[in-house]
Amino acid sequence: QPGKGYSITLERPDGCVDTPLILSESSMAVTPWQSGLRLGGTMEFSGFNSRIRRKRIEALRRGASRYLKSPGEVQIQDDWCGWRPMTPDGMPVIDRSAKHNNLIIAAGHNMQGMSMSPLTGSIVEQLISREETNVDLSYFSANRF
Repeated sequence: QPGKGYSITLERPDGCVDTPLILSESSMAVTPWQSGLRLGGTMEFSGFNSRIRRKRIEALRRGASRYLKSPGEVQIQDDWCGWRPMTPDGMPVIDRSAKHNNLIIAAGHNMQGMSMSPLTGSIVEQLISREETNVDLSYFSANRF
């Protein structure tokens, strides 16, 4: 089953950060926009249930309030949930496709997509240019399942 993640977009609060952040202790990402502030995070296992639970939305606000100015005091512009690509062992798949030689797979990062993106991008670049990778790709192989 997929993991379900939640996201809310708030009106841009006064004193809003200008740099995207990962708040590890709150397990969430913060993305500032000119018109708002997006908070994303959480991991819920509830099958393919797309119902938005208010408890999760409020948890995002509380988590952000521990570190940021005023996120709990501004209006929510949008809220939604989406499926997190998951793998059975919690490690992403970063590999060439066995069927298509011009396809590289980089998926299944669970809840770590944002924080792993620099390394994933570097590995994908090395695979595209057919360079030797600087990490052992067996841990990320699509054939490990």
